[in-house]
Amino acid sequence: MPPSYLFTIPIPSTNGSVTCSNPTDNDEDKTIYILTFTSPKDNRLTPTFIDALLLALDIIEHRYPKGVVVTTSGIAKFYSNGLDLELALSTDGFLDKWLWRLYRRFITYPMPTVALVNGHAFAGGFMLAMYHDYRIQNPSKGFFCVNELEFGVPLQTPMMSIFREKLPRATFRDVILEAKRFSGQESLKAGIADALGGLDETLAFIRERKLQGKAATGIYGTIKEEMYWATLRTLDDTEASLQWREQVEEKKERESEISRKAVEEWEKKQKAKLYQSVGLPTCSPRQPWGARIKCTTNDVEEAREDARVAQSGQPTHLPKRRSYTINEGGRALKESRDMEKLQATDKRELTKQRRKLLDQKKGPFKRPGRPLRQVRAPPLPGDTISNFLQQTKPDCVKAQAWIMAHEISKKARERMLGGKNAAHNIRARIKAINTLSNEDPSGESKEIIEERVKVASYKLHSMVL
Repeated sequence: MPPSYLFTIPIPSTNGSVTCSNPTDNDEDKTIYILTFTSPKDNRLTPTFIDALLLALDIIEHRYPKGVVVTTSGIAKFYSNGLDLELALSTDGFLDKWLWRLYRRFITYPMPTVALVNGHAFAGGFMLAMYHDYRIQNPSKGFFCVNELEFGVPLQTPMMSIFREKLPRATFRDVILEAKRFSGQESLKAGIADALGGLDETLAFIRERKLQGKAATGIYGTIKEEMYWATLRTLDDTEASLQWREQVEEKKERESEISRKAVEEWEKKQKAKLYQSVGLPTCSPRQPWGARIKCTTNDVEEAREDARVAQSGQPTHLPKRRSYTINEGGRALKESRDMEKLQATDKRELTKQRRKLLDQKKGPFKRPGRPLRQVRAPPLPGDTISNFLQQTKPDCVKAQAWIMAHEISKKARERMLGGKNAAHNIRARIKAINTLSNEDPSGESKEIIEERVKVASYKLHSMVL
């Protein structure tokens, strides 16, 4: 017989709907309410979807006789594909205002609830099915799966709690820690599904267990509240769950820092043991040129052979780019493997020869406490610096400003030098005029010569100023 239609709630965001109907027109099926939600493309748990589903549950509770609620999907491939993660993150208070309300409504609903899972139920869709009292799964199509582990989204306490309360421990582990996909047969075996089949098998399941009359006394919801009190507490007090999570994260950070330091200390000891075992010389902790670095040679046998050759006094021919870390007392020295080309039979002699090589490469070695002689190179000419900056930093504002300042200073110096030369020339002319005034070979009068001298002196004074 065709189903008996009751009412429809629209889902505006996806042009979908939640439709309520009875499976048949028979009186015995009038208390079986089938809620079919259709929200393309995969029944995501969005705010509008949740509002429509909650309203449908409210209408059944307050306007129809008590019976059994069956939820299923009008989309063949999906029961529900969980949250729209992007929308959930961008919607203020999505968890408290929508998702936790939906889960709480199903786990405390005052009638038996059955999830007829016709297709895939992933993540939040799987959780929604778990918040029902019973689950009937399609035996040939669709999986149960919590796949947050695969894309790095941690599960909050209300999401985890329902699996902890309703599933066996081994199944709980496989669901959460392995993100395992459960087919119909696997779900039934693991205790996730209560039966396999479609609508006919669901109706038979309801009649066999006489679920239609279980809510008649009015305490069905109250019993479920006591039964699942731990999950209800996580839904009602999410702030406490979040505070507990913050405390756990802080403790993890402290313990991680302690463990990291322990690992570093262990690595330091292992390196020291390694170089003691191969017989390599170690540098004094007082030497200022020591620097802690990572060991780049892991071949212990090769290191032992190098040490044996170095102690026997035979020259070695090793690659230039390979290096050792010589470690003692928490200090280290990185040197080129060319330094191993030494003929030394004693550690002290080897150290002296190493210092000679360092003197050749880095200048004379000075012990701590002795002042180092500082040799300063003559400063570079300004023109050299200007040319260098012009070639290397043509787009640098500071470099171009320095070049401009240098050119201005250069021109000022040139003008000053020109002024000094002009003044020198005028002095020479005045001296010549004075000489001529004493000799008076031209026959000019003394007054004219004195006037010329005054004019020249005035010009000289002006140029100097």
